[in-house]
Amino acid sequence: FAVPGASAALAAVTASGLAADRFFFEGFLPTKSAARRRRIGMLADVPGLIVIYESPGRLAATLADLAAVLGNRSATVMRELTKRHEAHVPGTLAALAARYDGEDVRGECVILVSPAAVARQVSDGELEADLRKALETQRLGDAAREIAQLHGVARKRVYDLGLALRAARADG
Repeated sequence: FAVPGASAALAAVTASGLAADRFFFEGFLPTKSAARRRRIGMLADVPGLIVIYESPGRLAATLADLAAVLGNRSATVMRELTKRHEAHVPGTLAALAARYDGEDVRGECVILVSPAAVARQVSDGELEADLRKALETQRLGDAAREIAQLHGVARKRVYDLGLALRAARADG
């Protein structure tokens, strides 16, 4: 028989203060950055709060990868839920990555990432227009990051559009 018990994911969702009418439990992401970023890219369009478990030693790197791939979404890091040193730290993914960079984090960590803002839907055409302008003075990776943050979309989406533009120029 299954017996209900404490769940860090559910405790985090209910205590976070983030909109939680829907949530997706991802669990642990891959440990290597490249694999982690690929998996995060697959989560970009999840239409709800994303719940991620992470070890304290990888917290800053994972937050940085989340910010790079998903853009600067709202998030909350929760540590040591239901324990004496419980902590809830809200912020944007970039701000949280900076906050935890170099910090000796201890305890169990749950990262909650808000969904992409529905109100900020932007077409590929709009992204391509902005990307073309940015590519006049920047490398593709930098331009993709800037445009993704500007529009609140996943960096991967903008980067892929840039690769398609580059391929079209090569063919034509």
